[in-house]
Amino acid sequence: MTVCLICEVAMKNLKFFSFILACIVSVFFTFPVHARDLPGIKTAWLGEHEKFIVWYAQKHGWDEEHGFKLDVLNFDSGKSILDGMKAYGWGIAGMGAVPALTGYFNKEIKIIAIANNESNSNMLYVRNNSPLLRQKGYDPAYPDVYGSPELVRNAKILCAKGSSAHYLVDSWLKLFDLTEKDVKMQFMEMTPAFGAFKGGFGDIAGVWSPYVFEADKMGFQAIADGGTCNVFQPVLIVVNVEYAEKNPQLVTAFLKMYMQGIELLRTKPLEDLAPEYQTFFKEELNLDITRDEALFDLRNHPVFTLDEQKVMFNDKNQTSVVYDWLNEIVEFYKANNGVMTETKEKLDALDPTWINQIQ
Repeated sequence: MTVCLICEVAMKNLKFFSFILACIVSVFFTFPVHARDLPGIKTAWLGEHEKFIVWYAQKHGWDEEHGFKLDVLNFDSGKSILDGMKAYGWGIAGMGAVPALTGYFNKEIKIIAIANNESNSNMLYVRNNSPLLRQKGYDPAYPDVYGSPELVRNAKILCAKGSSAHYLVDSWLKLFDLTEKDVKMQFMEMTPAFGAFKGGFGDIAGVWSPYVFEADKMGFQAIADGGTCNVFQPVLIVVNVEYAEKNPQLVTAFLKMYMQGIELLRTKPLEDLAPEYQTFFKEELNLDITRDEALFDLRNHPVFTLDEQKVMFNDKNQTSVVYDWLNEIVEFYKANNGVMTETKEKLDALDPTWINQIQ
């Protein structure tokens, strides 16, 4: 009787522990595969519009649906992203065309897509008592641009070197037949540059979104932007050449995911996206923006669909939008003794392979 009772208790315990073991095994093996062994893609971004797609993709699990896990690095400028490529080992990044072309001509990166057009989100600001506000429309072809040769000469200008803001500064100076030699350029990264300007240093600050929101709230006055100066400033998606050679499938998977985000921005009412865009800025920059500011920023960053980008990258007549945009920036570099001294024909080598693979 005692032996039987012991055996019965033992059997019950065995069944219990077997049940627990089965539950553990079941949980482990039914846990999504992507959470355990999907490859990661290290990416690099500024805290601005083009990163919203990456942030949104992570929130909604798009990266895992496309077979990888996003790893996101944050930088203060496109130039710092490019300079940090080897140190941080990123594979894919979003940056302005100026630093992107630097890496392109140095054969460090390939340009694989266009994230957006940020022309209207790059601005030059002055304080509300600046003498530059005395004259507007010096050149009738640019009626909304402030300044004159006399007012601009010797001004102290703060901006990030080799950035979209730097390109805007030079484009603005050309309207007055001036160059950087006629002003006092103070090059520093965006955050310290804007901080210095708020503190009273400098006469003009080259600012991009989202810093433009704070500039407006502080009462600073915009004297020029990409739109008023007729300057086109694309943000480009680029890939580390070595990474692309070793991980072509991951590059394609990322591009598919990013194009999914562009499609979202083109098809979903921006009013519906505004709340998430506000959350994005709060989480990424600890910046509170209003619904109207969110809508303003979304509308001021036009994006291009997959079909539109295929045309841009595959045009063989040297009349495509991307060709024209990038050639204008090459001329900017040449005029400033930049690193890009190659002829325009080299831009024909823009590789449409990646964009053509996406369906």
